[in-house]
Amino acid sequence: MRVFNVSTLHQHFGQIYPVAFNWIISAEGEKKSNHAADRGGETLYGFSRRAYPNLDFSALTLDKAKRIYYRDYWRVCRCDELPNVLAIAVFDAAVNHGIFLAIEMLQRAIKTKPDGIIGPITLAAIDNHNYNDLLTLYLARRGRKYARIVMNDLSQSVFLLGWMHRLTKLQFAIYQAANRFSWQGWQSRFAA
Repeated sequence: MRVFNVSTLHQHFGQIYPVAFNWIISAEGEKKSNHAADRGGETLYGFSRRAYPNLDFSALTLDKAKRIYYRDYWRVCRCDELPNVLAIAVFDAAVNHGIFLAIEMLQRAIKTKPDGIIGPITLAAIDNHNYNDLLTLYLARRGRKYARIVMNDLSQSVFLLGWMHRLTKLQFAIYQAANRFSWQGWQSRFAA
């Protein structure tokens, strides 16, 4: 797996996006896939034919993927304005569930109006929570969403273990990044 040099990417995308992008590529993979049960159809770097019908997969490079993710997910979700640990989790959810649902699940976790838009009310409500606790609650909501997908369509059960594994690995990767980069405010309120 190729991983971008984080210090070089900071010049173009800020401090957190390179970490988040590396996570997405590790979670989504760099190879083309076309699982029969995958509703998105053919997929490359996490982009599906269903979501990107006009994207030329034969010309899609990792660099282009990085720019598309930044434009279509990171910026739309206003991840630069979120606490670091939540920025990565919301970005991952937007890629995996869609932007509206990723934001709506966050808003439900912080008990604000679930309108799927990150605005000043959502940002203020986030600041009233312990980020670690909020991250755990947000990921639990995502796990519940996966379970509901399978309950509504048993053909998707083939993906359930992988989806749950993704959430566990994501939380661990976020905590590793928080320690590595000394992000403030992510520890549990009960930490020593």
